[in-house]
Order: sequence, then structure tokens, then C-alpha cells
Amino acid sequence: MYNMRSRKVKISVSLDASLVSWIDKKVDDFTFQNRSDGLEKAIYKLKTETENIEKLEKTATAQRIFSK
Repeated sequence: MYNMRSRKVKISVSLDASLVSWIDKKVDDFTFQNRSDGLEKAIYKLKTETENIEKLEKTATAQRIFSK
């Protein structure tokens, strides 16, 4: 997945109460170790998915350019 031992930086965030409630439920059922772990995993997943979409878009653009 990713290096969980990388240097951590403390930040403060404001979230919708329903998101905090969902994260807390996932902590309670041991999906996440704590709120920070849940946020980090969610952001990592979004980052990975976004990067994959960007790669696919670049590939599709290149294929259109070279297929002409």
C-alpha cells in the first residue's frame, strides 16, 4: 500500500459531522486504528484513484493523437 512509517505532519481539519460519525463507526469495528488512520487511508485511496484516472486520460489522449 504505502509507507505507514513515513514522517507524519499534524494538521487540523473540519469535517461534516456525518463523516466523523462514519469514521468513528469504522474505528469501533476495527476497520481503522483511529480517526487519523481512517483519514489517511481515505486520502491515500482518493490520491491513488485520481492518479490512475489521470494516467488513463493521458494514455487515451496519446492514442488519439497517434491514431490520426
